[in-house]
Amino acid sequence: MKQIGRLTISLLMLIMLFFLGQAKAETMYSEGAIWVELLFKQAQSDTVKDSNKGVSLRKNKVGYRRSVEPYIAVPKGFEKQPDLPSNETDYYWQNDIIPTASYLSLDLEEGGSAQHTRSGFDAASVRPREVSNSSSPSPSPTQGSDQSESTADSSKASEAGRSSDEAGTSIVPLNILVTGANGYIGSHVTIELLDAGHNVIGLDNLSNSHKSSLTQVEALTSKSVIQNEADITDRDSLERVFAMNKIDAVVHCAGLKAVGESQEQGERYHNVNVKGTRNLLDIMEKFGVKKIVFSSSATVYGRQKEMPIKETAVLPEKADSNYGQNKIDIEKMLMAKNQADNQWRVFILRYFNPIGAHQSGDVGESPKGRANNLLPAILEVVAGKRAHLDIYTGYSTASGTGERDYIHISDLARGHLRAIEQMQKTKGVHIYNLGTGQPYSVIEVVSSFEMVTGVKIVTRNKGPRSGDVDSCYADPSKANKELNWTAKYSLTDMIRDLWNWYQKHPDGYDSDHDSDTTDS
Repeated sequence: MKQIGRLTISLLMLIMLFFLGQAKAETMYSEGAIWVELLFKQAQSDTVKDSNKGVSLRKNKVGYRRSVEPYIAVPKGFEKQPDLPSNETDYYWQNDIIPTASYLSLDLEEGGSAQHTRSGFDAASVRPREVSNSSSPSPSPTQGSDQSESTADSSKASEAGRSSDEAGTSIVPLNILVTGANGYIGSHVTIELLDAGHNVIGLDNLSNSHKSSLTQVEALTSKSVIQNEADITDRDSLERVFAMNKIDAVVHCAGLKAVGESQEQGERYHNVNVKGTRNLLDIMEKFGVKKIVFSSSATVYGRQKEMPIKETAVLPEKADSNYGQNKIDIEKMLMAKNQADNQWRVFILRYFNPIGAHQSGDVGESPKGRANNLLPAILEVVAGKRAHLDIYTGYSTASGTGERDYIHISDLARGHLRAIEQMQKTKGVHIYNLGTGQPYSVIEVVSSFEMVTGVKIVTRNKGPRSGDVDSCYADPSKANKELNWTAKYSLTDMIRDLWNWYQKHPDGYDSDHDSDTTDS
């Protein structure tokens, strides 16, 4: 009987402790800020409810995305956001810094709801955590009894944010400056970065781009971009951007890019591309920013005898074009930075030939002035802006026209995201080809365009263009292996998405009554 009595007393004590704990937790909900972990994945219903507290999250109408972001929640009854320390690194959650600008409003009454206000995620679970109302920082997950629980939740969160070719990646949200953010490549890179949970600070002089490109990006992602109209050749304006923004890394896409034009305007290309990049690197160093992804080009390879081209191919002493030489000079500059200071993390992405548009049809290539690239030139023929398409011939290929490795712009943009992810784990200088490994001649591209769209393109043959090589296509196996990146889209996909963009925006961003007047 004594033993039964002791067991009964122990059981009663446990019950009392349980209810005391519940009362304390309820007090925390009503009195102060709480931590809420959001594990994002495609939930089966529009509403996901926490069974203990009746807190629910409703699906944002924008749809799903591939990211995991922690947030600070504000309990019902609070009219303003809780005071936060000036140093945002004082609060940690699963080793990730909590963005102080990211908030949810929670209704903690039974059946209440919480709307994820910045992007289109579904929450798979909501788990409140008690925190002190004092100004002292919350313990990191590596401290105390929550370590194993945080590790398990972190694993779930990582799984929720992966796509089929993202296994093994873990994203820490960064503040990333994208130079040339309003341009064709920069705008698509910005979409990928925002979709992955990063914050983007855009920089562009709008000489060959449009303000409305990032307006479309913001509409697609339901996230905002800090836009700066500035020029990399202007050190003062560049420094102001760094002084006004916390920047963790740079994706450098800004620059002049037309091979033929570079032959006619060599000094201008050098001033913008090479000297502009030197300005950028100097300002980065001044502000302690030593992570950069650089938009290089396959033009650095020149006339290679062996195809496909590997990153280990010996570069020519002098490139075939001023544009290609600019890229070689910049690559050398970046390598020298790392050699002088091994804290620099440099990822050089050698693009092959990006074409196409975002699958939504609302972000694409919209050059000011006359188009220099093949697909925009074809669209100018369709629009009646050109009487015909000039096809350069006389190359040592089966068709006599140049052969290139065309890659979907979204595949290319995703390569930048992979580089940012890898950069967080790897130091040094790393060079990758971004291409499909499949060459297509100009004749094949034109034929594919006609087949996909049903539109006949009038062409005119001309001799070879200065600075062009006969054939150039990638061996992308290094990026496949080290970045876990693979080009997904076919040439047909590229043309289909381009055509969708054109049909929705026949005059490019000018179709949206863009107010930009700056011309290149």
